[in-house]
Amino acid sequence: MEQKSNASLLVVILAGIGDLVMATPTLRALRMHFPGSRISVLTTHRSAELIRGLSSIDDIYTLSIGLDQLSVLKALFSAATWKTVFALRRQRFDTIVNLQAVDSRKGALEMAGLLWLLGGKKWAGRNTDGHGFFYDIRVAEKRSDGKHESALNLEIAKALGAGTPAEPEFEVAVSAADEERVAGMLSEQGLGPNDFLIGFNPGAFRPSRRWPSARWALLGDTLQEKSSAKIVIMGNSSEALLVQEITGAMKHPPVALTGKLTLTQLAALLK
Repeated sequence: MEQKSNASLLVVILAGIGDLVMATPTLRALRMHFPGSRISVLTTHRSAELIRGLSSIDDIYTLSIGLDQLSVLKALFSAATWKTVFALRRQRFDTIVNLQAVDSRKGALEMAGLLWLLGGKKWAGRNTDGHGFFYDIRVAEKRSDGKHESALNLEIAKALGAGTPAEPEFEVAVSAADEERVAGMLSEQGLGPNDFLIGFNPGAFRPSRRWPSARWALLGDTLQEKSSAKIVIMGNSSEALLVQEITGAMKHPPVALTGKLTLTQLAALLK
């Protein structure tokens, strides 16, 4: 697809934290192909800090939405959402790119309605099992193909004329301040840069996907007894009770940083 060098693009990623990270190779590919263009991202409020400061984007806009299937429609009852939508519509983007898979007729109508509100001269997205019929630029895909999410996103960049890397690299905006803060928190717990750390992230959005607390506790004790490892448990503040169950069942106390880390500080810890 030929596009003027000073075009404006809005990339929509209204999905989970992992989905946003999986989209970073596509954002970089778009930036390399459209170096003079203005590239904006519309994402969820809870995920935005992960990409603040990335050189591949110019602006970040957010919507405060949940993780249920009707989350976008529910968000339209918020005055803040309408303010964001009108601000984006006034920019008259040349192309709006949706990187979220639409895998139902209901989801297709919801996303088409949002894109209509946002405006844009052209819409591009993933035509998942035929549900992306409303896009001007459609990339055919089937859920049954089992392709990696990052590869599916890069197919859209390719359809827009961008080159795609053989091996995608993922980015998170980790600052020196994030790394210093995490190093300080570990130091307060008696951990230094040479300690062997194993991270536990026992939470999950759906409780049915969580491993039992007793098994986390047994695993943590076993790892510490069989090696010099120190266990660091991560998670957000809503998972405090879960972490208390795990630590309470362990013979060798771990370091619990539950609710103490921002997303970018979590990335610094993982790094």
